[in-house]
Amino acid sequence: MIAEIRFKNMFSFRDEAILSFEADRSKDMESYHVVELGGDVRLLKVAVIYGANASGKSNIIKVCDFIKSFITYTPLNKAEQIQIVPFLLNKTSSRQLSEYSISFYLKNEEKAVRYVYSVALDRWHVEILRITYQLLNLDRRPKCRNLSKRK
Repeated sequence: MIAEIRFKNMFSFRDEAILSFEADRSKDMESYHVVELGGDVRLLKVAVIYGANASGKSNIIKVCDFIKSFITYTPLNKAEQIQIVPFLLNKTSSRQLSEYSISFYLKNEEKAVRYVYSVALDRWHVEILRITYQLLNLDRRPKCRNLSKRK
């Protein structure tokens, strides 16, 4: 289950934005909307995005669509540009890397494992691609390890 999506310098988001599925301590409709993965990990099954007109709601969907496309699409040509759109309303952001990460949990029997898939890129290359995982033991001392790192 996805715990959060973080992104910055993408579409209309210059600074880091977070779409979180972590549940608060509220007990309202808990049995229907919340999944408990053990320990303190409680995730929402659904999220709602709302806000004023032109506040970036559609761009959150575009970020999610870009991430899905980036993960599933294999370019046929090495010279093909990455279809990332950085924040364009100032001169410096367009020259900086765009970044995103997805945190998600996989659970088997009694252990939940938190994975984080992180990418920093521009239109021409992937600068950083990192996958880490963290075993969530009940002793509250998480162990974090790199599965893959590419620079």
